Amino acid sequence: RDAKAAGAPVKLLCDRKGEFQSQGNRPGYIADIRAAATADGKVTAFDIKNHGANNGGCAVPYVYHIGASRVNQRDVRLNAGGPPAFRAPGQPEACFLAEAVVDALACKVGLDPLEFRRKDCAGDAKRLRQMDMGATAMEWDRKFQKQPGSMPGPKKRGVGLALRREGAHVTIS
Repeated sequence: RDAKAAGAPVKLLCDRKGEFQSQGNRPGYIADIRAAATADGKVTAFDIKNHGANNGGCAVPYVYHIGASRVNQRDVRLNAGGPPAFRAPGQPEACFLAEAVVDALACKVGLDPLEFRRKDCAGDAKRLRQMDMGATAMEWDRKFQKQPGSMPGPKKRGVGLALRREGAHVTIS
């Protein structure tokens, strides 16, 4: 409307408060997750209690093949306005929750997180190629630290890895 009235393009910049008031709210989650894996890296159980505000339907365990899973998901209603249209609502949050657990499981059983994920995707040639390409591009073999924070000096740097699948969203009721 402003551009039409001005007869020219209009650039709009919001401050932080204005951004939140006019652009809507992304989903937020608090989750209690318990998971188990075998010593050779097979995820055998995934149990999540998830409470989300402006819930986009966080489908966890997301992309992994889990022996047994249980999801208890509840939406928390806020007087903050609902989420507007977003691409893949709930997927970034689901990805973060699942990947944090997978990293913790890999560490607990003493496996490289890349190898841990490769075991789960053993039958998916495309996914394995994608992981190999990503590992090569980020120099995983050189930069991954078996012991987090073990790099000498006060500044620590490392590499991370996450799997995502477009369209993997499932609303849990």
